[in-house]
Amino acid sequence: MGFGLLLCSYFLLSFMSVAIGDYCFATYIISALVASKAISGLKDYNPRFSWLYPFVASYGLMAIFYALRVMDNIFLWGLPLHDGLANTLIEWVRYISELGFTLVALWSSAELAASVGLDKHRLRGYRNMIFTGIWGLAQMILLTVPVLATAGNGTLPRVLFLYLLVVYFLNSWCLYGCFSAICPAGEEFGKPSKPSRFKFINDINRKLDEKNEQARLEFERKQQESNQKFSAKNNNRHHKKKK
Repeated sequence: MGFGLLLCSYFLLSFMSVAIGDYCFATYIISALVASKAISGLKDYNPRFSWLYPFVASYGLMAIFYALRVMDNIFLWGLPLHDGLANTLIEWVRYISELGFTLVALWSSAELAASVGLDKHRLRGYRNMIFTGIWGLAQMILLTVPVLATAGNGTLPRVLFLYLLVVYFLNSWCLYGCFSAICPAGEEFGKPSKPSRFKFINDINRKLDEKNEQARLEFERKQQESNQKFSAKNNNRHHKKKK
């Protein structure tokens, strides 16, 4: 469906890009490709996922910037990619891209969850949008008032970074919840497992298949009971009208 790929791309764009510094151009390229594949599948269920494309394209541009900067460090080309202006511009592009990508992904996921009756996942998505927005507001203040970044030995950026890590985790958990709970029509109870060469894997898959089959039968039984009650009510109303 695409939620698994969206989760992978978000993980690469958030945790991994923070961890590897200038070499994040590799994760940006990979995550942009993965995100594009995810969007192509998810937009059929909620067209708003297509709003992610501009932010994915901006990550591609950042990948080029960081790749050139790494190459400049190696070959000493003397490109103006390390001065204050370049750093400020790339920080703003990164800020807008990360904030926009995250908010649109959460918003689209929350709407899709609402469309299939998953209120818990819908509320979780909207809640995380608020958490992400708080980070976005604080980060914008730091970018527009740079002196705050150095006040108190850089305490505020450190606190904001820790908060951002928490937001990363909550957003990843939200997307994982959508991945595990939302599926295309007809796959609500999973697909039959493929045979494996290993006996213990076949035993595990057999038990999972049995549970899925029991869940399917229970769902059909409840649906049948609900349909019978609905038919009985309609018959009673029709009978009263005749009287």
